[in-house]
Amino acid sequence: MIGKIVKVPLTQLWRKQESGWLTCSAYREIGGLQQSLARHAEDIYTHLNLEQRQRMQRVFIQLVRPGEGAADTRNVVDKSELQALDWELITVLNQEDARLVTINYDPHRGSTVEIVHEALISGWGRLNRWMGTHRQFRTWQERLKVGLKNWQEKERDDGYLLSGGALGEAQEWLKDEEHREYLSNSQQEYIQLSLTRRDKEEEEKERQRQEKVRLQKRAIRWLGGGLLAAAVATGFAGFNWMQADIRATRETLNSLVTTSEYDLSISNYQDALFEGMKAQQILDNTWWGNSLSTYIKQKIQIAIHQPIHLFSRAKHTLEGHTLAVYS
Repeated sequence: MIGKIVKVPLTQLWRKQESGWLTCSAYREIGGLQQSLARHAEDIYTHLNLEQRQRMQRVFIQLVRPGEGAADTRNVVDKSELQALDWELITVLNQEDARLVTINYDPHRGSTVEIVHEALISGWGRLNRWMGTHRQFRTWQERLKVGLKNWQEKERDDGYLLSGGALGEAQEWLKDEEHREYLSNSQQEYIQLSLTRRDKEEEEKERQRQEKVRLQKRAIRWLGGGLLAAAVATGFAGFNWMQADIRATRETLNSLVTTSEYDLSISNYQDALFEGMKAQQILDNTWWGNSLSTYIKQKIQIAIHQPIHLFSRAKHTLEGHTLAVYS
């Protein structure tokens, strides 16, 4: 890969030789590695047709991992996450006369692709503008990938599908025609199955509501028939059942939050996130959730957001290095 990177500035430097000499002034003129790569990328982009330019934008946005409070970095993307025509363009950009991306093979992931060097991320103005426009989407998409991976590792268990506010946000991005093309088939399937499960749950809630209305009407008829005592007894029993259910759910939420905190303490970020999301799902599906204390609601939010934050920090941490890192 190093030879592929260095050849770009060397080619530009050779064009500026003076009587067979490569000079420092010429190197400064081409802007070093960063500017020479940026100039090379811009030259390739301008020679593409309109459709290829759109695909190049879509591909390169996926190849950059947005930094949260830090610089953007390279993102290794599986071939399965990209459209077939996008991959065709990637193979062109990997050829000797382009050298903007690098294709590798992983025995577990299959073919992968990444930007040839991070100098291109910081130096190519057009790519910076693309990321500025789509940063909010890409930041959300990286969070989506965490949930998707967890769902796949849990053998596509419905309990790991999106729900609540996370599902609402995913639905909005899926409706967006432009950004829908940035979502892989597996990401779109993950969202669609989550929406299907939500619709079924809402249908079941409506069925239960109608059944409740039917029973209430029957109770009124009983009252009209002189069965007031029986109805009062039934009412007390229902009230006691509701109180017991509230206590049980409160205990369940506290247990999930405690488990999440323990997983977080041993750096098990995915399971910590899942426990927090499961608690939020229970809270969202409980009609009397507003009666819970603010404290438990805040603990649930922390259980969701803190694993994502710590997981992102951990992925950008180099441990065990004592020497300088140059690339």
